[in-house]
Amino acid sequence: MTTVKTPFWKSVCKSLIVMVMIIVVCGGLLAIVNDLCKVTDEERIQRAIDKIYDTDVKLDDTIDVSNYNENLDIAEIKACYKLNNGDYLVRTTGKKGYSNGSVTLYVSISIEDDVAKVNKTVMDDYKGQTLMSKLNDLYNKFIGKTADDDLSSIIETGATYSSVAVQNAIKGSLLFVESIK
Repeated sequence: MTTVKTPFWKSVCKSLIVMVMIIVVCGGLLAIVNDLCKVTDEERIQRAIDKIYDTDVKLDDTIDVSNYNENLDIAEIKACYKLNNGDYLVRTTGKKGYSNGSVTLYVSISIEDDVAKVNKTVMDDYKGQTLMSKLNDLYNKFIGKTADDDLSSIIETGATYSSVAVQNAIKGSLLFVESIK
């Protein structure tokens, strides 16, 4: 009994066809899962709002921040939103943290007696900051502060450089809201 060997090119073609089929199926599945798991910008903003407010507060309007270029050395204003309760939600990145890292925060600011005051702050992102887990109680120390207050006295022991980035983010957001109110 003799065995017939298949030519080399046939086995190579068969292997290539199988690999292409696997790639197409896996790519299709990846595209479907990506669409199912995608978080839209509106959903991300609403999640930040829900972390700050216990009541049903929604996004009312988006404020253009592209022309604002003041205080870029301490903070960068990424976005600002007007909420349906009259407050502002500012997404800001504080600079000059530990190892020149930055901290991105959502800062809720209300206008009381024509003065911008911090309601609450939640963290969005931090880069280059290694001590951010120690700052959990720091954000509550900024509640009620205004742009005229000395924020440099609010520090967290063991994480002072990270505290500076948080202070800069909050100061920048207060100055921005003061400029647009």
